[in-house]
Amino acid sequence: MKMEIIQEQAWKLWSEFLEPEFGFKEEYVQTSFSGHRGFHIHVRDPRYFHLDSNARREIVNYIRGEGIDIQSTLAGGQNGWGKRVHSGIEKVLEKLEIIREKGSKSKMMIDEMHELLNNRARSKTVQLKSKSKYRIMELSELAESNDRVDRLRKDHTLSVFGDVCTPIFWELVRGDSSVVLSGAGETDEAVTVDTKRVIRWVGSLHGKSGLRVTEFPLERLDPDSQ
Repeated sequence: MKMEIIQEQAWKLWSEFLEPEFGFKEEYVQTSFSGHRGFHIHVRDPRYFHLDSNARREIVNYIRGEGIDIQSTLAGGQNGWGKRVHSGIEKVLEKLEIIREKGSKSKMMIDEMHELLNNRARSKTVQLKSKSKYRIMELSELAESNDRVDRLRKDHTLSVFGDVCTPIFWELVRGDSSVVLSGAGETDEAVTVDTKRVIRWVGSLHGKSGLRVTEFPLERLDPDSQ
C-alpha cells in the first residue's frame, strides 16, 4: 500500500509538474526503482546540465508550493498552481460544511483547523486577529451563505467573511496540507539540490534492503497503466 502511494506521488511529479510546467521531455528521462522505498526520475537533457544548486532549489520550492502567493496565483487563472489553489478553496469549503453539520467528524475537523492556525501563526508573516475555535465555527456558519461564497469565487480580494474570519479562511487554504500541499509534488530535496551527490547506479544494491536499483519505462509509473 505504501509503495502504491509513493508510485502515485512519483507519477504526479512527472505528469503534473516536470512535463507540463517545466517542459521536460520524456526522451531524456531515465526512471528507476530506488531499491528501497522510492523511485528516481533522472532528467538527462544536456540543456539543463548547467543548473546549479540555487536553480535546482527554486524548482523544488515551486513543486512543493513553498512561497506561493495565493492572491497573485489566483489572478493568473486556472493554470498550474492557480488551478490547484482553486481546488483547495473548494476543499476548505467542504471541511467548513462538515463542521457546520455538527456530525461525528465536526469536533475533529475543528481541532485540526485550530492546530493548523496555531502553526501558521508562528510565522512572522502571518497576521491573524484571532485563531480560536469559536472563530472557526463562526467561519463555518458564514460560509453557509451562497451569496458570500459566490462573491468569493468571483473576487478573491473581497473580505466576504468579515475582517476577522476572511484572513482565517485564507490561512486555512495556505496551510492545510490536504489542500495546497495535496497539489504539491514530493521531492527528495537533498538529492535534487546537491550537484555533487553520487546518484545510486542502476543495477547496484541498496544498502538497507539489499534490493537492486532497477530501471523501467516511464509509463509504468502511471498507476492506471497497471
